[in-house]
Amino acid sequence: MIAVSEEVTCPLLSNPGTSRSWAVGLAEEALRSMERQRNEALVVKGQIEGRTFLAYPDALRDECLHDNALHDDSFQGDTEGRRWLDMQLLHACDSTIMEWMKLVSEVLQQDSSQLVLDGQEPLPSAEFNFWRSRLRNLHFIQQQVRNHFYLLLLYCFLLI
Repeated sequence: MIAVSEEVTCPLLSNPGTSRSWAVGLAEEALRSMERQRNEALVVKGQIEGRTFLAYPDALRDECLHDNALHDDSFQGDTEGRRWLDMQLLHACDSTIMEWMKLVSEVLQQDSSQLVLDGQEPLPSAEFNFWRSRLRNLHFIQQQVRNHFYLLLLYCFLLI
């Protein structure tokens, strides 16, 4: 599903030529819905692999908002419209960072002794597996933060 949405559905929906005869806003809403489903599938895939997936904010993935907020000259005289888009992007960045902090906090609060607290008698290998898995997950989170943070910083910088 992830590959189909990335390689077929999202490019098809984001192509203006495809949706010319559709009702106004239908293609954008379908694209947003498809991207949300793709994002949820990535989260589930990460959970299955024992990893934490840090999602992009919806507003930063919306190509229409990108074009309007960062490249469109139609907002030159409309300071109120421009301010609204700026606030929407800043809110998306802020909300995303807060969500990431929550996810990272959940990872850091996991306890290697939980199996013992649950009344089980784990072998020492369970402890090693816990820490190995945690290290792998933290490296995965670090990689995503590096990749995503620069994008967030760029958008926030362009708004100033």
